[in-house]
Amino acid sequence: MNEDRWSFHVISAYKKSPLGENWLSCPGCEYRPRVWRFDNGCYAKCCCDGIYDPAPVKAESVMSHGGRHNGDMTAYDFDDLRKRWNVWIETGVKQDTLPKGQW
Repeated sequence: MNEDRWSFHVISAYKKSPLGENWLSCPGCEYRPRVWRFDNGCYAKCCCDGIYDPAPVKAESVMSHGGRHNGDMTAYDFDDLRKRWNVWIETGVKQDTLPKGQW
């Protein structure tokens, strides 16, 4: 896909999903998602929605996990965003809500 086209669907903070990590392609736009990870958030979007639409998939942020576990990051699942993305693609159920206490 032309990189300029992504500018209509995601803000520039979204980056290509890591290659070789088994991200499924969206059946709608046929692309793997762009990923935005930062201290307070973890999101994945494809080209099916507009730039201001909320991401259909999110996972717990590192700060949320650290806060709930007294700074211990050993149990943080850095692959959770990819897993949740693949669930959305396989089931059609958005993965945009997290359990109470997570953000």
